[in-house]
Amino acid sequence: MSEHSNENLLTYNLIKENNYGIVFLSANNNIVVNNIIEDNVYGITIQRSCENLIFNNNFLENTYQVTSDLSENMWDSGYFCGGNYWSNYDGDDVFHGPYQNITGSDGIIDHPYIINENNIDRYPLLRPLDICISIITVSVRFEPKILNLRSGSRVLTAYIALPEEFSIKEVIIPSITLNDTVTAEPNSIDVKGYNGDPVSNLIVNFDMRKVAAKIFSSMDLEKLREEEFVVFVKLALKGKLCNGIYFYGIAPIKVVMPDPGGLYNIAML
Repeated sequence: MSEHSNENLLTYNLIKENNYGIVFLSANNNIVVNNIIEDNVYGITIQRSCENLIFNNNFLENTYQVTSDLSENMWDSGYFCGGNYWSNYDGDDVFHGPYQNITGSDGIIDHPYIINENNIDRYPLLRPLDICISIITVSVRFEPKILNLRSGSRVLTAYIALPEEFSIKEVIIPSITLNDTVTAEPNSIDVKGYNGDPVSNLIVNFDMRKVAAKIFSSMDLEKLREEEFVVFVKLALKGKLCNGIYFYGIAPIKVVMPDPGGLYNIAML
């Protein structure tokens, strides 16, 4: 979420395998509910943000579930709705009630989940919520098939084929990303499709320099030297339809990397 984003609703998202899952920077009065936040380095990072309501989410196996600085937020919606599920928090459920002092279980851990003194989930959930997030698999291929980063090519093109029952008119264009970080170039998307099919196919371009920087950021330089700077990587493309369904596809490409100095320059873009 961008800086100074206020009064938004973030719901029914699968936020998985990123460095940062959700980030609030001077963002206030937002609601985060019914999301799966899984296998990120930082599940949610909050700085100088207050009065956000964050409840009924599954925080699953993030290295750091929450980091919060100069912020005070609400992590449950009261006893009736409860708080969040935290995969790193185990506890007993032998009491129920708003004060968790009446004998009998209720699916809420009897003791609060304490993030820090200003951020407490009073009603942490005993089990993860059954949050239904629909995902469809798409066919994707990339051109060029070999990314020669020594050549100075500027564009990587993705050809996306949606299942027949879906239309490209349903695609939320700004949602299309590569490896969760590189967004599609908004002025270079062919919504007419390809192979003569205007309904279920889409052509999307990505800035090659941004793709290269992303690839380099995850590479072991010593391993690159051993492989003579030629590597095979899988690129994951995902996006969202206007009905809330996500689409996801993976395709491999061969990457010819420049020398270490060139790699450094790419990373600094």
